[in-house]
Amino acid sequence: MGGEFMKDKVLDYIKQNEMFSSGDKVIVGVSGGVDSVALTHLLNDIKDQYQLSLIVCHLNHMIRGQEADEDELFVKNLCNVLELEFYSKRLDIVKLASSRKKSIEETGREERYKFFDEIRVKNKVDKIALGHHKDDNVETIFMRFIRGTGIKGLRGIAPKRADGVVRPLLCVSKKDVLEYVSENDLKSRFDRSNLETDYHRNKLRLEVIPYMESLNPNFSTGIVNLGFICENYYDFIQEHVRTTIELVTECGKINICEFIQLHEVLKTEILIELINKFDSASSIEHQHIKIILNKLKDNKSTVWTIDLPNGIKMIRQYNYLILDKEKEILKPESFRYELLLNKFYVLPKINLTINVIVVPTEKCNLTNKRNKGYFDYDKIIQEGDVIYLRSRVEGDKIEPVGLTGTKKIKDILIDKKIPANKRWKIPIISVDNKVVWIVGYHKSRKFTISNDTKKVLMISYFYHKEE
Repeated sequence: MGGEFMKDKVLDYIKQNEMFSSGDKVIVGVSGGVDSVALTHLLNDIKDQYQLSLIVCHLNHMIRGQEADEDELFVKNLCNVLELEFYSKRLDIVKLASSRKKSIEETGREERYKFFDEIRVKNKVDKIALGHHKDDNVETIFMRFIRGTGIKGLRGIAPKRADGVVRPLLCVSKKDVLEYVSENDLKSRFDRSNLETDYHRNKLRLEVIPYMESLNPNFSTGIVNLGFICENYYDFIQEHVRTTIELVTECGKINICEFIQLHEVLKTEILIELINKFDSASSIEHQHIKIILNKLKDNKSTVWTIDLPNGIKMIRQYNYLILDKEKEILKPESFRYELLLNKFYVLPKINLTINVIVVPTEKCNLTNKRNKGYFDYDKIIQEGDVIYLRSRVEGDKIEPVGLTGTKKIKDILIDKKIPANKRWKIPIISVDNKVVWIVGYHKSRKFTISNDTKKVLMISYFYHKEE
């Protein structure tokens, strides 16, 4: 492929993917290697056509000592010749990788994008252009395949991303780039570490892919085509994911009855989509999704929590799945109020208003039970002098009306399907640690009214709407 032909092909690819708009300010990531040098010259040639403003950024990884410094100087001189704005930064990537317990490749990539973002904000940049070509795409897809990726990963490198990253050379091969550089007599730097097979990507490039091409000369073309096929399938699935999410979610919660009827692929992709929306740094993998889906098949357990990466929790509360974050799960705040007779209390902390009065039995209308509880006053004061309205404490039990024996209040609230994060707000009326009433739910038969009751303790309440 001749130099002009490659330029025309890249221009068509830029137009096809709408990479640039007129007047865009563009960062060009330049290492000094042949790919980024070719990209810089090509964009410099077409900048007037698109009225682009180019800013060159170079991150010195400090891995190769003097050679790395010479790379930085080379890129700076290139910018002087082309009259382009230039920024550089020096970082000890090996040291950073060791402290983060990550690979040098991953750390270098993270720091490059961080550097680009710094310059983007400082200069109000629209796009970031990188020099990845077709061979890089083959390596990426194949590497992800080896790691066990799904359809999303097999799509390969995107020509244009939502965050403004564009890759104009993805339509051409390394061979095309080398011919373009040769025909235009362009100088570039050579990174000797690209020949070291200690790095996974280098080993793929230098050994594995050439071997695969010896078995099938069309191997690389087939891999790129696989990427296109997966892109189409993924887009199709995502359309269904977006429409189905609306059908199976209510106020951000997943309705399990609706959800479990879906195809496994839709269930998987919906969970991935919702988790990534909840936290873009979630690092969610298919193994985590599999754990959630397997847990959902256990119909005996309707309340559980699964810990996911980055402190995310998938919580099942009866018929709903809820996403939460570890730091956002607050320790329940207890409350305890002494209730004096014939007093009216407004309690904003638990959104409750409560009134406690004592009346003779003959003057008490026991048929009006809405938001009211009636108890034998004399039975209560036999247990203690002070009546409390308080939050539940571990081990609380009650002798419920209509049932024999005692039952833990926690079990009663679970049976009522009250979510764990709301149970602490359910108020308890007690006297001398004996539970009189789970307000709004069960009363203790120990304090019920009988024919011998002379005085009635009447407790009325209503809840305010939460802000």
